[in-house]
Amino acid sequence: MNVTVNPDDATNKNVNYEINPKVEGLSVSDNGKIEWTADAPAGEYTTTVTTDDGNYTDTHVLTLTEPDPEEGD
Repeated sequence: MNVTVNPDDATNKNVNYEINPKVEGLSVSDNGKIEWTADAPAGEYTTTVTTDDGNYTDTHVLTLTEPDPEEGD
């Protein structure tokens, strides 16, 4: 995720990321990179970014689906 904190001259542009629900195989890094493994179950997950200064928030919804079965399965 790319985040822009406004105004451009803000002195504190630090943000924190949290993803819910928390499940094994799904994570968001301190710089907003969302990663998942085959262990992450299908479903909808909401990532919330919160500013350190003012506690302003925004969200992003990620939908993971089951992969299509390969031919012959």
